[in-house]
Amino acid sequence: MTTTVLTTASAQTATQTYQGHDAVANEVLIKFEPAAASDAAGQAKVAADMQQAQVSANIDVAQDVGSAGWKRFHSASYDVTTLMSMLTGASSVAYVEPNWIYRIAKIPNDPDFIDEWGMYNTGQSINGVNGTPGADIGATSAWSITTGTRSVLIGLVDTGIEYTHADLQGNVWSAPAQYSFMQGSTQHTCATGTHGWNTLTNACDPNDDNGHGTGIAGILGAVGNNAIGVAGVNWTTTIITAKDCDATGSCTTSNIINAYQYMEGVKWYFGGRSGSANIRVLNNSYGGGAYSQAWYDEIENVYSADMLFAAGAGNSGTDNDTTPFYPASFAVGNIISTAATDNEDRLACNSCNPTDGFNSNYGPKSVHLGAPGVYEDTTWTGAFGYNWFSGTSAATPFVAGTGALTLSECLGGTDWLVSNIKNGVVATTALTGTTIWGGRVNAYNSVLAASQHCPGTGDGLMAGNEQSRLWDGQEISDTGTVSITINGDTKTYNYGEWDNAYSIANMLKEAINTDSNYPVTAYLSYSNLSYSYDYLMFSAKTTGSGTCYTVSSSYTYNTTYFTQPSFKFSPNQGSLSGCK
Repeated sequence: MTTTVLTTASAQTATQTYQGHDAVANEVLIKFEPAAASDAAGQAKVAADMQQAQVSANIDVAQDVGSAGWKRFHSASYDVTTLMSMLTGASSVAYVEPNWIYRIAKIPNDPDFIDEWGMYNTGQSINGVNGTPGADIGATSAWSITTGTRSVLIGLVDTGIEYTHADLQGNVWSAPAQYSFMQGSTQHTCATGTHGWNTLTNACDPNDDNGHGTGIAGILGAVGNNAIGVAGVNWTTTIITAKDCDATGSCTTSNIINAYQYMEGVKWYFGGRSGSANIRVLNNSYGGGAYSQAWYDEIENVYSADMLFAAGAGNSGTDNDTTPFYPASFAVGNIISTAATDNEDRLACNSCNPTDGFNSNYGPKSVHLGAPGVYEDTTWTGAFGYNWFSGTSAATPFVAGTGALTLSECLGGTDWLVSNIKNGVVATTALTGTTIWGGRVNAYNSVLAASQHCPGTGDGLMAGNEQSRLWDGQEISDTGTVSITINGDTKTYNYGEWDNAYSIANMLKEAINTDSNYPVTAYLSYSNLSYSYDYLMFSAKTTGSGTCYTVSSSYTYNTTYFTQPSFKFSPNQGSLSGCK
């Protein structure tokens, strides 16, 4: 059982989970068997049993509730699970149940929200088709828990973004300082206040000349409850954009890879996961049928940089199991491949329902889930500023947006986030047998689970520098020892003169991550300015709250012949600690 605190304007209510639902901590509602007014002995027995129940459960509050004979019991000692076990079936007890917590559906005041069926499907008519109530992502219930955070960045890789749009500009990233990053082996610098990168022109201006990227941005994070236009999955967020597709919607492999490298570089320049540009989610609403190893390799780097990769499954109505569609079909652990559903909760199918306008791809072994993607009202470029948007391109930001919204409640790692979204899926007939997870993304389920059980999120950076670098590894020019000690358990890497290692930091990372008993997960930060993995990062991996770790490090090397070690921590014998 996990305990959290829900904050309201007037009070704090401690909560506990029971059978998957929130309830008031240490409380139950209870009803005793009534005795007839003429049965004095029966009344006395009920009174005695009630007294005994209060004593055995250490009840410090017993309050009448309503007019049907129910009472609210609060225990000074026992949680909901224990109270239910103790009091169910006890003498004279007719019923006992948790004091459940219900939440209002949070509706924004954005005037076009009524058309945003993907967020809130009431059965409203969209393009002449009456919807199926509830066939949405559960956004209004999720918003009763969180509406997002600016500290978790969403990376938009697309045709750009209209960053001056009135419904977006409040959620568009602005560089907090001048910064540098690499594109291939070339260093670039962007000024304070810029909003991203254009890989086509090598300029710090990702302005959208197509509309597609701006449409995605509106679903990801149009400013919510601002009385204009629409609301995004995240009312409050930060969207950083790398433009890799031109005005016609064409995107080259090299530009796509450069867009990913940009996101990696910005994240690490500003401090990684604990820094001011913590990019955790990438939206990728484009693709094609040609396999690219170069593309795959860069997505692996995105995964190492701790970013979820939401990808559209494609709009050809084909089975991705037999006809792959990339990048959605790449087998990398951070990818969630997304099909599109319509407002009647069906897989988008123009031949089945001509108003859908396209056929979503599917794949029982290759497409993970579905999300709303037919006639979504969202932001757009141009004078009007809004447009209807359809395709798996429109479905994907519902998944990416859910990822960011979930991270605003719990800053777990990417593997945890993928699992969280998977476990939150609502099973549907249309997606069973056509997708891996068999259902539609549900933001409420994901956010609620994150609020109830958040894994370790304490992060730390150990500054260990590779001193001798090659493009594909590190040439060792001395002999030495590098040690990492975490909560008293030491991992050591010994290196010898003229060895050729991919990375000493990588060797230490592997030693840590192959030990299932180690209290942290290690990962590497990438310095684009030196073409090498430079820094070891740590995140607590055990579950539950209050878990801390302490890391200490040291190195020695042969000082007889060499003035610099091949690897060193700065400072030597440095230490750090992190908590969940």
